[in-house]
Amino acid sequence: MMVRPERANKKTRRDAALELLSSLADDEEAVSRLIRAEAEHIRAFTGADGSFPTHPTNKQIIEFQSGVVRMVEALTEKQKLVIRTLELIKELEAEGEVDREWSEE
Repeated sequence: MMVRPERANKKTRRDAALELLSSLADDEEAVSRLIRAEAEHIRAFTGADGSFPTHPTNKQIIEFQSGVVRMVEALTEKQKLVIRTLELIKELEAEGEVDREWSEE
């Protein structure tokens, strides 16, 4: 199929949706690496057998736990945004909106 020159640079909403999905997939990969790194951080702090090899104080344990909680909360909020974005793309697809041309005016 030959693309007419005037349409060669135009994107459809489907193109934009596919780019967004690709970006979300990249973000999910980054999140999985972050979760693995955080798990390693926890293992290093607590020790493989839970013996706390650095002998932290109770205050240090609580501070560490608070940091883990903040990380989990931030990742939860990010995942909520991902879900909302996916739901929006699904709705646009169902309505046929993704086939319309994207106006970049």
